[in-house]
Amino acid sequence: MFKLTKKIPLEYDGICYFNNNYLLLKDNIIDFYDTNFNKIKEIKLDDNFKYITCDKKYIYLANDKEIYQYDFINLIKLDISLDIINIKYIDDFLIIITKDKIYSYKEKLKEYLNIKCSNILKINQKTLFIKNKEICDLENKIQSFSFKIKDCCYNDCLILLSDSIYIYNIDCYDKIAKLLKCLCKNDSILNSIACIEKALANILNEEANKIKKAICLSNNICDLIKINESVNQTIKNVILLEQVLCTKLDIYNNNK
Repeated sequence: MFKLTKKIPLEYDGICYFNNNYLLLKDNIIDFYDTNFNKIKEIKLDDNFKYITCDKKYIYLANDKEIYQYDFINLIKLDISLDIINIKYIDDFLIIITKDKIYSYKEKLKEYLNIKCSNILKINQKTLFIKNKEICDLENKIQSFSFKIKDCCYNDCLILLSDSIYIYNIDCYDKIAKLLKCLCKNDSILNSIACIEKALANILNEEANKIKKAICLSNNICDLIKINESVNQTIKNVILLEQVLCTKLDIYNNNK
């Protein structure tokens, strides 16, 4: 789920992706890194900031109370005063996260009730995954990895920790988040389900590798058909076991 992308030389507070560069923020300095995370340049600002995000034209910087729009020449203060925890630019809106509410800002500030985006947003040392109008608290996920997430960059699913940047496989979110939540509860039934799910994921991965290797090595269509039938049978068996696990989980939930 997490793969180390880069150990960076300094500890940063925020990260965003702007015009094919990664921008990393620390106090009053923005460091520019290319896609291979080689440092290109830095920009010094007059004020200290804790949060950074951007659209295609502007960079947005924030401290605990104020938000500024930056075009590399002027810092323009927006008409916003909130107890800010983080900011993100999503779907043409500036999203402002406070301790108890989420707001959007385009022409004016309003509560962001109809969430139609997918992103990871930091709240203190937790993250919120926003997807299909649902907000899920993933504190357990972070604790299970002993990670304290500082910020994220959704463009390439990058997670900023203290002095490291990780890739987060966002496509696996739904299954993995449930699985990790089970592991964190230290419940024997849920642990058993999670362990089997992990094993099934490894089996499916190996079956995919089997097909790739067969395509590369064999020129005989009959051999490829046999491999396909073998993989197909394995998938059927996995589906049957998934149904059993689903029933097991339903029984557990009904008996809580």
